[in-house]
Amino acid sequence: QFFEALLQFCLSLASRQPLLILIDDLHLADAFSLEALAYLRKSLQGRLKYQGERVPLLLAYTVTLDRVPADLAPSLAELGGGPLGATLPLAPLNQEEIERWLSLVLTGDESFPELVDFLVSRTRGNPFYLYQAVLTLIDRRVLTPSGLGRWQCAASLLSRLVLPASLSKIVEKRLAGRGADEMSVLRLLALWEGELSLSLAARLSGLKPGAVRALAHRLDQDNLLEYDPERGRLSLTQAEIRQAVLSSFPALSRVAWHRRILRTLEALGKSETYAEELVYHAEEGRRYDKALSFALLVAR
Repeated sequence: QFFEALLQFCLSLASRQPLLILIDDLHLADAFSLEALAYLRKSLQGRLKYQGERVPLLLAYTVTLDRVPADLAPSLAELGGGPLGATLPLAPLNQEEIERWLSLVLTGDESFPELVDFLVSRTRGNPFYLYQAVLTLIDRRVLTPSGLGRWQCAASLLSRLVLPASLSKIVEKRLAGRGADEMSVLRLLALWEGELSLSLAARLSGLKPGAVRALAHRLDQDNLLEYDPERGRLSLTQAEIRQAVLSSFPALSRVAWHRRILRTLEALGKSETYAEELVYHAEEGRRYDKALSFALLVAR
């Protein structure tokens, strides 16, 4: 019944306007979620209609095959193929593509053959690792801005530079040594899962607004979060940064943070405005009684 209700909900949305359901990192999903998606996909192949009218609906997802748990592999396999399905394998970036990407990122006309060779050999064409590797080179002053949008590369340092072997390790390395207040802001954003205003971030973190503004500016400069000073909003959009931040503190500490966020949101007296956030943080904070009451508020 739940699966059928999910299907009808999606078809109803698609009847109003074209609907794209995009799921990133599906290899991290649990078995129940995969069952729901399998039902949705199988049903959509034969029922792209709602109340007799054909509806435009596209289900797309990304998956890293070498990170799929063995027990979930069969379920993921069921989601591929079919008459209305298509699989688009993404190959690693080659040397020419890395060189082109680097020229766009550094926004200059310089050529760094030693740097390109280094990135090709160390990143193996993984675009996520490539991005974090370049940020690491900037952190370690191997790549430095020289003014007017140009960059300098200390090529002699590349041979002595050791990068962590995995994407998660290279991100953890970039977070190492961060101050307590910086980590508080990053952890708050990792748990919030969306944009936050500076004022609300200050309330939730217990820091002064001016301190949060300064921290947000510094972390944005270091490419660890996104800060829009004109709108006064900050967010954590890089999945690998969020995962590394969440891994940096124990589960019980996370529960305590969720409860802290829950108490702060309740104190604001805006239950209807933050109803969905209240449900999420109550559930993650293991306050299931409150999660239920706020869920009923959302359902009204």
